[in-house]
Amino acid sequence: MASNYEKEPIFVLERTWDDSTKLPEKYKFQGSGSNRSLKAEVCIDSGTLGMEFFLDRTLPQFHQAGSRLEMSWPEAFLEFENVLGDSYRTTWQEVLAEHFPEPLDEEATSHRETKDDFDRAVAFFIKKTLNNEKPRDLQYIYMQPGGDYRLTKDLVTPPRLHAQRFKEMLRVAELLPAGDFPKPSEALALQWYYMSYHKSDREKYVLSGKTLKDATFETVTTFFQALYEQKKGDGSLERQEVERLKKRLLRQAAEGLRGKIRGAADDRRTHRARRELARRDDRRRHDVERGRDRRRDDDDRDDHDRRQSRGSSKRHRDDHRSDRGRDRGDRNNQPSSRRSASAGRPKGKGGAPPCMLHSWPDRPAKHTWAECSENPANKKPPPPKREQAYYAHDTRRPASDGPSDDEHRTEIASGDDDEWSRGSRDSRRSYSSRDDGEDNYAVDFLAPRKRAKPNPSARKKRDYIAASDDSGGNGTTGSNKKGKLKDPLYLSDSN
Repeated sequence: MASNYEKEPIFVLERTWDDSTKLPEKYKFQGSGSNRSLKAEVCIDSGTLGMEFFLDRTLPQFHQAGSRLEMSWPEAFLEFENVLGDSYRTTWQEVLAEHFPEPLDEEATSHRETKDDFDRAVAFFIKKTLNNEKPRDLQYIYMQPGGDYRLTKDLVTPPRLHAQRFKEMLRVAELLPAGDFPKPSEALALQWYYMSYHKSDREKYVLSGKTLKDATFETVTTFFQALYEQKKGDGSLERQEVERLKKRLLRQAAEGLRGKIRGAADDRRTHRARRELARRDDRRRHDVERGRDRRRDDDDRDDHDRRQSRGSSKRHRDDHRSDRGRDRGDRNNQPSSRRSASAGRPKGKGGAPPCMLHSWPDRPAKHTWAECSENPANKKPPPPKREQAYYAHDTRRPASDGPSDDEHRTEIASGDDDEWSRGSRDSRRSYSSRDDGEDNYAVDFLAPRKRAKPNPSARKKRDYIAASDDSGGNGTTGSNKKGKLKDPLYLSDSN
């Protein structure tokens, strides 16, 4: 609040103490020298009863004690802090340090020599305590009509007591440090006093034909005192007071309800703000943890890539070494591509490395390469081809021009055997990849294929053709009367 019209007054119509109030503790002064037997007491003021108590009680009592004990003004500067307590004492010490410092040299002059210096120090103390450079103006604004805070007479207070209190407030206000407002004149003070009464009472004063031109405090107070006695006698004052109390209670209840509503709204906003802050903290913590996990995953991925690169380079070196070993020859005739991987693996029977053809990284084979059925050294030689005499006497085509029917059938059968061997190998590999923990030998069972029954008509056809060849190849023998059964190879050669 920048303007004094918006600020609270220094003291109000109702005093903060009365005759029944327990006053603060008193400080006891004792004279010195010839006045040693003299004593004085001053109430220790800590600001609990307001600035009015300081101006109306503490400061006058201290001046009386100083006069009685013949206290010098430099002593008054030092002794005054004994009648102040708490924040008042601290403020007085600050004022002395800022505006009235003690001289450092004996030749230096001190500013604590006269009554004017003391009064000026008290003025600095009041301004610093009230945090206002013009406290008298602030109090005058309260006493005159027009400010946010307006002096109004209480309904049950008699006008004579109200007049005494108003005059007392004027007197105490003059003790405050001066500002822009001059001391109000008697007529201006009467205007302020008249405006402190209620509007209904002021209307009756106007209806009575009276004015304030020649009026004084006594005449105005006499009229309002008579009006007060009349209202008190007919009961209208009591009714007016009850109505006023009802309005005050309703106003207080409404203010309390509004305060509760504001408090609940503040609590909700505070709870919502706390919840939002907690949600933001959780989101920030989640983002931090997710970033940390992402960095950890990236580090793990980098480590895996490095391990992979080291493993691939190691495999390349092992392959190179295995190629050199294959050039020199291998003792167990084991494939060179598997020998490097067998290093560090569990040993098979007799201490030999397991067969790498049927081994896996986590499951080595239980047999060695020397015992493996896939080892060329363990394979049995193919049976000798049966001698075919079917085309041995055929002079039309040498036996070396192409394979005979039996050889052709043998090649077909061998092709089938190769397909069966590849299927068996695939089945063995699939069998060895199972996680059943059983033995992973290259063994598998297949259902035996059903052999085709020999065709007797084909044999007869071959015999028929043979007989035709013996007769000259014209196909007109008795055994081949119709000439329909011909050897396809013979027909292709003759054409």
